[in-house]
Amino acid sequence: MKVLLIGAGGDLGVELLDEFLNSTYELSVMSRKDSSATFPAGVRNVFKVDYSDL
Repeated sequence: MKVLLIGAGGDLGVELLDEFLNSTYELSVMSRKDSSATFPAGVRNVFKVDYSDL
């Protein structure tokens, strides 16, 4: 199953990220365009977006 985690660089998002990486899900993340967050190698895709455009 595929999962898109929105806000993966935030306080709650980091906790969820760890849980999803320890599962069988294919994980992609969405983060603010100007975020300096980095994500581990287990993340399949990283989408940097301007949330005001959504």
